[in-house]
Amino acid sequence: MLLKNAELSWLESGLPYSRQFSDVYHSQDGELEESQHVFLKANSLESRWLQHTSETNNFVIAELGFGTGLNFLLCWQLWNNATTRPAHLHYLAFEKHPIVTQSLIKILSRWPSLSTLSNRLLKVYPDHTAGLHRLILDDTITLDLHYGDACEELSTRHTADTTKVDAWFLDGFSPKLNPQMWQTSLIRQIALNSKSGTSLSSYSVAGSVRSALSKCGFEVEKKPGFGGKRHMLTARFAGNRGPLPKAEAGVYFRPPWFQLPQSDTTAKQAIVIGAGLAGCSTAYNLARRGWRVQIIEEQDAPASGSSGNSQSALQCRLQKNQSSGYTFALHAYLFAARHYQQLSLERDFSWRACGVLQLPEATNRKNDLTFRGLKKIYAAQVIRQVGIELASSLSGAKLNHGAWLLPLGGWLDPGLLCRAYLSHPNVELNLSTSIKRLERTGNRWKAHSRAAACFTSEVVVIANSYSAKQFSQTANLAITPVRGQASHLLSTEKSNGIKAVICGERTIFPAYNGSHMVAASYLVQDESTEIRAAENTSNKRGVQSLFQDDDQVNTPISHARVSIRASSKDHSPIVGMVPDVKQMQTDYSQLARNAKSLVTTPGAYLPGLYISTAHGSYGLASCPISGEYLASLINQDNVPLNQELMDHLSPTRFVIRNLKKQRTG
Repeated sequence: MLLKNAELSWLESGLPYSRQFSDVYHSQDGELEESQHVFLKANSLESRWLQHTSETNNFVIAELGFGTGLNFLLCWQLWNNATTRPAHLHYLAFEKHPIVTQSLIKILSRWPSLSTLSNRLLKVYPDHTAGLHRLILDDTITLDLHYGDACEELSTRHTADTTKVDAWFLDGFSPKLNPQMWQTSLIRQIALNSKSGTSLSSYSVAGSVRSALSKCGFEVEKKPGFGGKRHMLTARFAGNRGPLPKAEAGVYFRPPWFQLPQSDTTAKQAIVIGAGLAGCSTAYNLARRGWRVQIIEEQDAPASGSSGNSQSALQCRLQKNQSSGYTFALHAYLFAARHYQQLSLERDFSWRACGVLQLPEATNRKNDLTFRGLKKIYAAQVIRQVGIELASSLSGAKLNHGAWLLPLGGWLDPGLLCRAYLSHPNVELNLSTSIKRLERTGNRWKAHSRAAACFTSEVVVIANSYSAKQFSQTANLAITPVRGQASHLLSTEKSNGIKAVICGERTIFPAYNGSHMVAASYLVQDESTEIRAAENTSNKRGVQSLFQDDDQVNTPISHARVSIRASSKDHSPIVGMVPDVKQMQTDYSQLARNAKSLVTTPGAYLPGLYISTAHGSYGLASCPISGEYLASLINQDNVPLNQELMDHLSPTRFVIRNLKKQRTG
């Protein structure tokens, strides 16, 4: 997912000039005034926001050509100054060649009136890695940066009636210099992502652009341009999109079984079963959207299961090939790093952005990872190779090998993180309550507890790890329990020098509360929670081999903890709407006879029932974006994943695979 950054030179005025497209980014007659005239005023943003009387409405702006971010910053400023506005502004920006951070800092310094917002953007701005980066700037404004080909990004975007675009900014380089940005196939994608009345504006009035817009259902009009430009273009979508685009090479085709029904909820209330990282992150993201959430936990404290270790590492699950799994793991990791950095400014959960060092011993031999291969698909901001001397300096101890450095990684206390999520006033925690079954009655779910109590809601999220198989609705999911025993070594003056997470045959953390946590054994299909001396010995031996000094970590084991994680057969999380398995087995039964059968029946799903589980050893990376995804899906917002990644996580994938392998039990 490597990409090519913008190649810039600088005019005497200080404005950036694109060497790739031989053009300036902004008018030299006044870039702020130009942006306001061509985009903000031409789309009548302020007056349209005043017309929104419902506090639940969202407003969606999409920009082709994010460039310096000026249009977005001016929209953000206008949004903050608006006296009346919708509940949320979602800004989608598409950019093939993002500007590197240092150059963007120089550019944004030109506009002192935007400095407060510019600084907030720069703190979370990514200048690397193709795909969708979600930046949550506050509870009322979200920026989705799509890096890559705009047509491909739009074609894989998950859309619903509530997520279509209200206003388009077409701000790419001119059609003569960058024809790909103005091709008919891209204009058709713009139409597919629009609704009746969607507005559009651009500085370009080229005949080819006007013709393509008209063919795709837009009513086009010329208006006075800015500065030395006589004209600019505005348009309004009338509803006739023209012929649907044909399947193209490289564009993802969504199978019918992954097509989700439109959500239909009247009250913003939800039940989440499980108070670990998966459940708490989902509840928190729903709460941020104004939902009232009840979390039901069978233990007497949150984070009592697999989220209950005192330390957990944020690291990227590295893969040697580009695939849906690779893309999800990478963007989940990048999202989590931003999320923890932002949330740590409000709550203390011992977040330490100390970096993670992965030594050769940590490599899965079956995966056969090499740095030569990794650097072809991962940006240097994600991973880089360091020699033994630098690795030792970064770790604070003399290591036996060089390492791969994940500079955005770190560690935190999962229990404190869960409590930070639970501190939101819209979240209510119910402890020592075990849900034994789920029942759908009318348009509501009933969650029956073992103590005869019953909780009701239109929406239920199952997030209780491998125990999700106890419910009849999710009993067939390919969830596997995995035992992990973590050991704690007493810290010493010497071992206190360890300052990064070090991953080898075992992982050792910097000292915390007087000890180093060593994680962890890995035993599939073992649900025993007894402490085993042999696993303590194996853990200690696994970290001692990482260091040159035999006495680096040679203290007694003070205590140990066992947790049972959930994993899936394909080692990816299971996140999404729960399928109606029996109905799908009927609808797609012909796949059991011929796996290549052409079927068109949309997927059957249980309304209001969702799941988040099987996060395995990388839950600290995957849970934040999974919680944001589920909350977006439930609230009918723009989701932070494209359709391909949604389908990659969907529990339906196992139903279809089993049918194709003629396993329908």
